[in-house]
Amino acid sequence: MTTFATNTSARPVFGNFFAALSGLVETAVHYYQYRQTIKQLSTLSREELFDLGLTRSSIKSVANQAVYGV
Repeated sequence: MTTFATNTSARPVFGNFFAALSGLVETAVHYYQYRQTIKQLSTLSREELFDLGLTRSSIKSVANQAVYGV
């Protein structure tokens, strides 16, 4: 009977790498969504923003809440 020793020490390294990479991708996607939300809201007129209950000064705050939930 033949037995093989497996090296499991490399698995956590790759797991940590992919977890970090996943975190970076998620951060980039959220930032892109944040910038797109600001861009789209910025194209609206003052009257259109007022209809939505927004002002120009609240655009960044609204985008932050929409994307990050903060």
